[in-house]
Amino acid sequence: MLRPKNRQLTRHLVCLSQNFSRNFSSQPLEKNDFPSKQQNPKLSLIRSVLQENHGISRHAIRQYYIKDASFYAHQKDVLFQTYANGLGESSSQISIPITDLLENNVPKFISESSNLQCFGLHLIDRFTDTIFVAQTIVDALAIYSSTGIPAIVIMNQNFNFLEKLGFVKNIFVWFQAGYEQDAFNVADSLGMFRTKVVLSHRNGEGPMSPLEAFKDGLDLIEVAKNGGKNLNVKSFSANDIFDSAWNQFSSLSNMPGVPLKSLPSYNKILKGLRQGELTIFTGPTGSGKTTVLSQISLDFCSGIPTLWGSFEIRNTTLINKMLRQYSKGNLPNDPVKYKSVFEEFQSRMPINFMGFYGSTPFTAVKNAIYKAVEEKGIKHVVLDNLQFMVSDQHNGSVDRYALFDSIIGRIRDLASTLNIHVTLVIHPRKEEDNEPLKISSIHGTAKASQEADNIIILQRLPNTTYLDIKKNRFDGTLGKIDYEFDPKSLRVYLICFN
Repeated sequence: MLRPKNRQLTRHLVCLSQNFSRNFSSQPLEKNDFPSKQQNPKLSLIRSVLQENHGISRHAIRQYYIKDASFYAHQKDVLFQTYANGLGESSSQISIPITDLLENNVPKFISESSNLQCFGLHLIDRFTDTIFVAQTIVDALAIYSSTGIPAIVIMNQNFNFLEKLGFVKNIFVWFQAGYEQDAFNVADSLGMFRTKVVLSHRNGEGPMSPLEAFKDGLDLIEVAKNGGKNLNVKSFSANDIFDSAWNQFSSLSNMPGVPLKSLPSYNKILKGLRQGELTIFTGPTGSGKTTVLSQISLDFCSGIPTLWGSFEIRNTTLINKMLRQYSKGNLPNDPVKYKSVFEEFQSRMPINFMGFYGSTPFTAVKNAIYKAVEEKGIKHVVLDNLQFMVSDQHNGSVDRYALFDSIIGRIRDLASTLNIHVTLVIHPRKEEDNEPLKISSIHGTAKASQEADNIIILQRLPNTTYLDIKKNRFDGTLGKIDYEFDPKSLRVYLICFN
């Protein structure tokens, strides 16, 4: 929480940085390029933000050359210099928006071709045996303030330079909650036997970032050791997992997940909805994906709290769709009676909605999910849909697919880490008309189909409409569910063939 004496400063800095995008540069920076404190009096204010708002030590600020930071680009970014004296690399410059320092936001990767490698590399020499890898400059400063151990921040996607850190014996990769898969990717590049990924936030408990742990007064070394997870998996005998194996086998004949009441065939094929899984739901544009998924989520919602993230249609439209389904088409056109149905729906359906629409940074989505899990006990999250959520957040087709893959990986991590079920809607790529969609029809790369536990395709063909279960990681059962649509209630009903 910001201290009262800094609120005016904080509001001023935030106003300066509104509507300003990141600008990374890899051009060498000379020492004389930095203005002096007399030339730039706001320089001391940045250090004040780091010290007063975040508790960063003066020693850490000096060691990371924050004294060389300066405002530029109309006083909306803060400029830092990166050094790599011990490893013989040339210095570069990096600019970070002021709000990223204030809010400890995770920066975007820059292009692989950039010469810029990482922040804080100058603190590592041939005698360094332990380091931390953080996601943000503020997290790195917090780690160093607490432990005195060098913490670096990787600023591009080219990890080849990490080979130069082969002399380091112990590496802790500590990323913010929700970025576990990214942390494991970096750890894999650093070497599994010397690297641990710090998972400090589990099951809704524990600090979500190094800075949060630092502000809570925790011993960051102990948190890293206790929350560290090695990449290498210990071997074990079959007898060690007898109980788990029997529990899974015995549940196959029962219903291991929450059953779907309105479509019994769904239960026969997928065995209900299970926590910790990711379901990909796709179908042609205008085929009724949101309508069908709304009904399915309401059925599950009677058994588990649900969170909807609707990025394509407004929440008011979605709620009215749900009310018609809930009332089976008998939604009265009278304000008093409408309110009665609305209140009954609200009392019986533990369903919540994200306050987002259109393009939304995944960090905001992730934080909303974490908060809902902690405060509301959410067990099922619906994200509709990936394309609308990330629109306007990419430049060019290559960046778009890379962004899709990154977000899908992070959603997979959320499902596993929080032990929730996530249903993600993804539009398919354009295919031939009147031809059923395939797994390869899912927009993007193969990342979605690889990460998904279940894949459901809504097939809409000239003479038939059905749900096509194309993947079922639990027991491999596949099949299709034929249904008919009632336009009055907006519900689908199972078609039984004699």
